[in-house]
Amino acid sequence: MKRTKRIFSLSICAAMAAASIPLNVFADEAKAEDYVYGTMKIPYDKFYAAESENLSNAEGLDAVTSATVNKTRMNGEGQLFEGTYNNAGEEGSDELGKIYGVVYPVAIKQADLDALGENNYGFTASAEKPEAYKTATVTDGDVSFSAVNDDKPENMTGSMTLNTSTPWGDYAANVTGKPENGTIIYGILIKTKGGEAYALRHEQNIWRNAEFSWTSGIKTTEPHGNTLDYQGFESLMGNTITEIEYITAAGYVNVAVGEVYVPVKFNGGIAVEDTAVSAGKADITLADVPADFNIAYSIDGLEATFKDNSFTFTNANPGSYTLSAKDSKGKYADLSASFMLTTTDIPAAFDGKENKLVAAEGFTAEQLEAYIKNITTVVVNEKEYSASGRRAKVIIKADGTLDTESDVFAEGESFNITVKAKGYENDLVFTYPEKSEEPVEYALGDVNGDNTINVTDITQIAAYIKGKKVFDEKSLNAADVNKDGKINVTDIIKIAAHIKGKKLIK
Repeated sequence: MKRTKRIFSLSICAAMAAASIPLNVFADEAKAEDYVYGTMKIPYDKFYAAESENLSNAEGLDAVTSATVNKTRMNGEGQLFEGTYNNAGEEGSDELGKIYGVVYPVAIKQADLDALGENNYGFTASAEKPEAYKTATVTDGDVSFSAVNDDKPENMTGSMTLNTSTPWGDYAANVTGKPENGTIIYGILIKTKGGEAYALRHEQNIWRNAEFSWTSGIKTTEPHGNTLDYQGFESLMGNTITEIEYITAAGYVNVAVGEVYVPVKFNGGIAVEDTAVSAGKADITLADVPADFNIAYSIDGLEATFKDNSFTFTNANPGSYTLSAKDSKGKYADLSASFMLTTTDIPAAFDGKENKLVAAEGFTAEQLEAYIKNITTVVVNEKEYSASGRRAKVIIKADGTLDTESDVFAEGESFNITVKAKGYENDLVFTYPEKSEEPVEYALGDVNGDNTINVTDITQIAAYIKGKKVFDEKSLNAADVNKDGKINVTDIIKIAAHIKGKKLIK
């Protein structure tokens, strides 16, 4: 693209400033009415003032304040907000964490520049006429700036999609035909079918690679805690965007995006309570949803039938689901609500021979697969590992196999493992490696293990039957004299017969 090949790099100006090249090198022979070229630190309101006669948010173009102070200072070459300037002072300064505007090429008469004196907006002279620039004019000591002087603006045909569920505002735009990644973006104007224009600022709206977002007053904070300004953007809701204008060092890149409607958002929504899978039905709660929102519901991954503000479902697996509500008339932005379908069942069991999760008795392979997909956390010897996300540690693979080569098993001989999964209220607990099943040695009738069968054994069985005594595995086996899997009076009778010598226990 022409623009990216012939960018007027501000790094040249910075290098000149660093080398302390005096202004009079270029201006000594200039007459008062001659224009000189350089860059100026231009506040946002002055930068955008001449870019549109119908700027809807002209009153809100002051400095951008950020809680993430270091980002406001990232205006060097190749950094996040290259081309901007800030007046960040020492710790505790009121100016800390503010982006005031952009450093952009200008043309200014020598007489006007001289009249400004030290208040010259940080003017730094350039050795050549820039490819694109703003003309600065001084009237009664006040400086105004023209629209960008660009003989050959670049006109592109592209497209735009809007994300209405972004954490960075009410809307985030994805534009095709925009300037190439890495191009310094000094400004962006959103233009509408009705002739309005909306100016964007860095950090609040403009991000790396010409990406941008904005709020119209519904979402007023973003994940870093910064307050989002929306003054002037309210009228963009329900409007139709036709063009995005990017301002680069080489001039304008105008992208025609067709007609993109901006769906209306509001302070309201929908909700669904977490529900047991066995219930087969859930209710939908609406809060402050406009009466003319013509709702059409859907749930991805769930066979649901909707009636009024509730739905029934079949063949459902536990886990997380998202209910979506679209306005069939297209006026409003989509709504969504996340909810959980839950169960107390555990459809998985650990196979110690294969070292993997298998379907528990009575459950299907499909239910096992759903369980594995919903695993969120694996706890190994009380240390918790996330199963997904940036710092995930895969301990149980997608097919249920335990990754025995994982470094979590590097030290130790036995590992107690707890598996937690979304929608499953009970945890799966097992030991790796499984303890060997060594046979327990016992003698029938010798309940207390003293190598003698006598009245004491009868007394202990009687106490067990009455619930007054608890047996370990060895005592349980010894007390079940007739091997019917039960411990009752019949076993006592057989031990009594053995003691009397009437019928010995073999």
